[in-house]
Amino acid sequence: MTNNFPSGIISQDVFNEYAANWLTVVGNNAELNQGFQTDSGKLLSVSFTMEQIQQLVSVVGAHYIMAKFLITSDGLKFTLALYAADAERNRLSSYYGAGNLSQVPGLPGAEVPDVLAEKWLECWSNDQPVTSDMFTSSMPDAPLQGYAFDVNDFLALFYDLPKIDGEILLVHFGLHEYYRGTAEGDKLTQTFGLVLRVSGQQGSSDPFYDMSAPCPPLC
Repeated sequence: MTNNFPSGIISQDVFNEYAANWLTVVGNNAELNQGFQTDSGKLLSVSFTMEQIQQLVSVVGAHYIMAKFLITSDGLKFTLALYAADAERNRLSSYYGAGNLSQVPGLPGAEVPDVLAEKWLECWSNDQPVTSDMFTSSMPDAPLQGYAFDVNDFLALFYDLPKIDGEILLVHFGLHEYYRGTAEGDKLTQTFGLVLRVSGQQGSSDPFYDMSAPCPPLC
């Protein structure tokens, strides 16, 4: 299925509106969970064309590719925007909005081992509701707003790629599970993450990538 979020370049006004929607919805478990639901179940990934990624990594002075969480105003659905940023994370490129919403589970820089990536994707794809706790950052009262990738992680997607035209980058959703020490004792923590893979063909040897840093801090 496709959503109504514009594929390709989006305006500053649209980005600001959708980013503000995210900050509102992420604090409401019911709306947040609904934002990740589609006609065929939980949203598992979004996609970008490799032509878009080629343009982003071609930005002169780019150090990071920023992936920001958005909620559309039409239907309050989750999506992503990517943009290139400099070493201080100042935006250098236009905002590139995700196109198709994909229900295709798949395998994901450094390369992430398939078994680890599969575990993250499996944890996300189960039937448990999406909650605000999955988007907790290290900053009090500041939910995750996205992830920052080193531009080299996106450059690595082009290694051994025979062509660019027609190729698709799937940004899979994963859930990292670990125990965290708190004042109340050890607590099972689940944190939403992004896993990159070109084309996303199951059984393919294409590697997964996940070397992102949470935002905030340093969004």
